[in-house]
Amino acid sequence: MVKFSEYPAVIAAVQYQIHELDIQIDRVYKIIKQIELTVDSGIAFDKTLYNDAQRKAMKQILLDEHPSLWEFQENISSLRAAREIKNIYLGKLRDEFSVWKLLKREDIARMESEGG
Repeated sequence: MVKFSEYPAVIAAVQYQIHELDIQIDRVYKIIKQIELTVDSGIAFDKTLYNDAQRKAMKQILLDEHPSLWEFQENISSLRAAREIKNIYLGKLRDEFSVWKLLKREDIARMESEGG
């Protein structure tokens, strides 16, 4: 259980972790897009492909055969799942902190009403 005084630091740390995950997701996403762009460029100039259906089929074949695309896709899925878990935890921390603040205010109001 997090102490009342520790909530701001813990919340900030989780926000930082989410930011770091966002950076990693962006990097992997750019790599995936670069692979797709490279495949698209190769297909665009392939004179043996006569229509969109053939180009789409060839693109899928080349993407399926790419040695590391699947790993990047798995990696980005894992990163997105980790980010979602951190977001859920962050929401929980914020809610708990809000409840703590309300309880503290209630205690202060009670002490003021009893003392005055």
